[in-house]
Amino acid sequence: MTFQYVLSGAAPKEVTVRSEQKLSNGEWQQVWIDYDVHEVRFQINRDYKMINLPDGQQFGPFEGTMYIAGAPETYLEKSEVKEGLIGCFRGLVMNGLVLDLYSYMKFHKADIIKDCSPSCDPNPCQNNAMCQENWGSFQCQCSNPFAHKGILCQSDINVDGLTFLSQSSYIKRQSLDSQPDPIKNILVSNIYLNIRTYDSEALVLYANDNLNNFVQIHVEDETKVVFTWNEYDRIWRISLNQKRLNHGIPVQIAVLRNETHTVLHVNDNKKSVQVGIALLEKYSERPWLNPELEIFTPPRPFAPISAYYQLLLGGFDNYALKPAGNTSVFPGMLGCLNGLQIGDTHIKISVLANNDDVLEGCKMVCDATPCHNGGICLEDFTNDLRNEIILVSVPTRHITASTVMRTEGSHFMGRRV
Repeated sequence: MTFQYVLSGAAPKEVTVRSEQKLSNGEWQQVWIDYDVHEVRFQINRDYKMINLPDGQQFGPFEGTMYIAGAPETYLEKSEVKEGLIGCFRGLVMNGLVLDLYSYMKFHKADIIKDCSPSCDPNPCQNNAMCQENWGSFQCQCSNPFAHKGILCQSDINVDGLTFLSQSSYIKRQSLDSQPDPIKNILVSNIYLNIRTYDSEALVLYANDNLNNFVQIHVEDETKVVFTWNEYDRIWRISLNQKRLNHGIPVQIAVLRNETHTVLHVNDNKKSVQVGIALLEKYSERPWLNPELEIFTPPRPFAPISAYYQLLLGGFDNYALKPAGNTSVFPGMLGCLNGLQIGDTHIKISVLANNDDVLEGCKMVCDATPCHNGGICLEDFTNDLRNEIILVSVPTRHITASTVMRTEGSHFMGRRV
C-alpha cells in the first residue's frame, strides 16, 4: 500500500508499506496513519513504516476536501492511480473523531450502498470453487474447469463414470457412418476425462475410423500420461509427467486441439506442440511413415472396408484392436474412468456398464477410509463384491486384513502384577 503526503507545501512524497498478507483477498484490512511532533507511522495491518519529521515541519491536523474510495476525474488526471476502490470501507476516524460515513451518501450515485454486502459471503460457488468478489456481483472460478460447469460450478461431469475390475475389461462402442453419434467427432475434437488407477501402464482410451485415423490416451512408466494421434500419415506423441499418477487419486486429463496446435493438460500441468488436426482421406494397408510409434493396430484388410467409427474405453477387444508387432502386450486399466466429454458433448458412459467386470460409477472402497492407526488402504479391484482391501500397511509391518482396529494392551505403572 502506498501513502502519499505533502509537508508545508513541498513536493509530494510517498511511503510504500508491503503487507505480509494479500490485500486483494476480500478480507478486512486495517489502515492507520498516526503521528506526533517528531514522527509519522504509516501502517497496514501489522506492517508499518516510520518517518522522522524535519525540524519545524508539522504533520496534520487534516483539513479541507476529503475523497473516499475514489476522486473526481480532474484529480485522477494528475495521479498515477486512475481507478477508485471497489469494495467495502468502514470505521473512518480523523483527528480523533469518528466520521459518520452514511451522512455523505445522499450526495452520491446509486453505485454506493449502505453497509458492506459482499457477494461471496457465504460462498455461493459449489464443488470447492473459489468465489471472486466483484462487490455487487461475483464470479465462480471452478476448481476443475474441465469438469465443473455452470455459473456456480454446480455441475460435475465426473460423477458419471465406470469402474474397470480387471485389465481385460473394456467398453466398446461402434458406429456406422450413416448413424448420428457424437463419438464420430472424437478424432477432430477436444477430449476430457478423469481417471483413478494404481496401474503403471494402462490403455485408457482408443478411437479410430475405417481410414486408420486414430487418437489414443494411455499411462506409462507410472508417472506419464501420453496422448497419441495421427496428422495425415504421421504419428505424433505428447506426454506429461504427473506425480502420484498411479496412487488411486483423481487425475484430470484434457486434450485441446485445433488445426495448428495440440495441448495436453494433466491436472495443473500442460504441454503443447505445433501439430494440429489433419485426417487421412484415403485408405491404405500401410498408412504410416513412422509405424514404430504405433502401439495398437486395428484390422487392416487388403481392400477398403465400409465407413465406421469405434471407441474403446479402459482396455481393448482383441478382435477390434491388437498390440502392434513392435510392442509388448499393453494392459487395460484397473480403476475408474469418469466424465468423458467429446467437444461440447458429455458422453454418459455409466449406462455402458455391463455389471460384470465393468461397474457403473466409481467404486472405490478406500474413499471411506476404512483403515485405522496409520494403515494404508489399497483397492482390490478383482473382488466383485467391492468390499475388501487387498493390503493394509502400517509403519512397522504389513498386515493382510480388511481393517486395522485399535490395539489391545495393558498399561504398567511400575508395580508388581
